[in-house]
Amino acid sequence: MFALVRMMLRLAIRLIFTPTTAPVLLEVVKEVVIRLVTGAIILLCVVSRAVAVPIYLRQLGLIAMNPGWDVYFNQASKLMLFVAGLSGAGLILFNVIRAYREKGRVRTTLIEAAAP
Repeated sequence: MFALVRMMLRLAIRLIFTPTTAPVLLEVVKEVVIRLVTGAIILLCVVSRAVAVPIYLRQLGLIAMNPGWDVYFNQASKLMLFVAGLSGAGLILFNVIRAYREKGRVRTTLIEAAAP
């Protein structure tokens, strides 16, 4: 567990202090994955806003609903936004960890192949 945290801190420091951070991230995570994660976050945000629609309709007087339900709809909407952020971060971290593990396997294979 400590090795994973250390690896993530190294990556974060590298991304922060490298002048061109985008190419560093793209060499670890493919552009397609970044686009898919962005799309997933946007879709979850749309669902979050859709959950809040009954609140707005009640406030406009278009539907008759108990105002006590507003709290539940609002909490569900915020939960969906939270899930969107966590899922995006989780997907990116998963792919970063997978790429670093693959890099380690390739390095080990090359070292073993080069050894006499």
